[in-house]
Amino acid sequence: MRAMSIWALLSATALAFAAAALPAAGADVISHDRLMHMIQTAKTPADHEYIARLYEQQASADLVTAEEHRRMGDFYRGVDPTGAGRGTSANLGAHCNNLVEAYTRAAKEYSALAKLHREAAAAAH
Repeated sequence: MRAMSIWALLSATALAFAAAALPAAGADVISHDRLMHMIQTAKTPADHEYIARLYEQQASADLVTAEEHRRMGDFYRGVDPTGAGRGTSANLGAHCNNLVEAYTRAAKEYSALAKLHREAAAAAH
């Protein structure tokens, strides 16, 4: 029964990731090629503001993903999904910690990009 509970929790976590991957209400979803074109042709304050909003949306999504991995890491450090015992999943917890750091770092970078485009928007006035 314990193995079933662990797999149920892992399945629920996977569904949460899938839901988090869906665009938030009002979030714009554009292709990388479209974003590249927008960056290359941005001239007006509105162009730069739109790009800044896209970067802010990505930063927010990355922070959500980082939090999900933090919670997964907490779980992995407490329960071994193989059923062998508690606290034996340090490598899984470490994997999650690495992802938390990576997504948090990415969110900071996207926020910095948003700030630069806001500055470009102000300069374009």
